[in-house]
Amino acid sequence: EHGPPRLLLATLDCSRMAAPNQPRKRRAGVSAESGNAQSGAGEELPKFEKSVEDQRTLEGHIGAPKDAKLAMLFGDLPKESVDAVILAMGEKSASAGQDVIAEGEEGDYFYIVKSGRFDILKNTSLGAKKVWEPGPGFAFGELALLYSAPRSATVRATEDSVCWALERRAFRHLVIHARQRMMEQRVKFLKGCSLFGSLEEGELLQVAELLETEDFTRDEAVIEQGETDDKMFIVLHGEAVACIRGQEGEV
Repeated sequence: EHGPPRLLLATLDCSRMAAPNQPRKRRAGVSAESGNAQSGAGEELPKFEKSVEDQRTLEGHIGAPKDAKLAMLFGDLPKESVDAVILAMGEKSASAGQDVIAEGEEGDYFYIVKSGRFDILKNTSLGAKKVWEPGPGFAFGELALLYSAPRSATVRATEDSVCWALERRAFRHLVIHARQRMMEQRVKFLKGCSLFGSLEEGELLQVAELLETEDFTRDEAVIEQGETDDKMFIVLHGEAVACIRGQEGEV
């Protein structure tokens, strides 16, 4: 591997862990249709080449999202998985007044708004009620794909608009299956750490859900002496040294 030496750490935010004998609130996770998370494996998934500008825009929406749904879906995925998702997203246009999603229908696509505006409408006893108005950088359509449920609302373009769309099969393979593999790898890694050796499988999975990764270059400080921190660090790749400053200097 080229470039400067790197240190890759798994970080565990201790402030998010439950106190003893207290149930921990599970963060929003990614579910899947029973037995179908592997669907798409070995099959050719769609690929749509993009301009440099579109590529950077999508990377920004997914890598530094202003929409919490995007952070939940893609926040922990490795770069190669995110790159595959971006490649598999094609453009879909909608004219003003056109329904992109109809409440009650089967889900077929997940969408990120590229340009334009949409109304999200819920059917009520008093008629359609507007509940949200997503614009560029916001996403919709994930719930039906995650939980194999009918569309829970209608999404209607209020002006001529364009979305990036990820079809159902690619969504299940690139998002759901990738997250499952990532969690399996994390649990396997934690089993090899003596600190977590006494934890049961379910407890290891809870810790794995809290892990994040951080990348450090050579000579970059991970922790500074005297600072207060609520994280613990586990070395994934590379090496680290501990130094203590005292009257005789740093040792």
